[in-house]
Amino acid sequence: MSGVLYKIINEILNVEDLKFLELGLGGGGGGTFRKINCKHKRGVDTLPIEQIGMDLEGQIFCPMTTDDYFSSGTQEKFDIIFIDACHEYTHVLKDFNNSTKCLNPGGVIFIHDLVPIDANHTQLHLSGDGYNLLYHLWQIGYKNVITMNTDCGLTMFLRPKEQVSPPEENKFVSYDKLMEEYSKRKIYSEDEMTALLIAHFGEQQ
Repeated sequence: MSGVLYKIINEILNVEDLKFLELGLGGGGGGTFRKINCKHKRGVDTLPIEQIGMDLEGQIFCPMTTDDYFSSGTQEKFDIIFIDACHEYTHVLKDFNNSTKCLNPGGVIFIHDLVPIDANHTQLHLSGDGYNLLYHLWQIGYKNVITMNTDCGLTMFLRPKEQVSPPEENKFVSYDKLMEEYSKRKIYSEDEMTALLIAHFGEQQ
């Protein structure tokens, strides 16, 4: 669960009209999902709604894995997709590729936990090794990758279209290797990410 994403998204003009999908609501009341001001929201999680502990208030909840959701034949498209489900690299990559096919034109994808706060947090039950996706995208020059300097490296992808294939070699890199590359990249503050997102959706009006 992101501690700041709902604040960033809710700054968008006419946010109520956007369609939002969250993959992995988690426990603790589904904080991000519940606080997003989009009127049309869909959540996917393997946890029962009682364990997530939130009132859906008429929103749509799909109690299943993300693989099952995407293979269900859904044709629904979204403006914003937030990926925070299984943090294992291959799952994050699969969720990312599947999400690109479910975006409206000009849509945005967010992924949480792409920069664990330390090496210990690369354990699967914490931030996992999904950071390998971010490292790989940096290496291949994937466009419009905006990583924030807090919130476990919350990363925004503007208009992602290309499907991403895993690298043939060096699929997994060390946490130190990630941070070495991180130090070379432009990393954004929460205010900078918010401004970019507002401008992006302003262009769609």
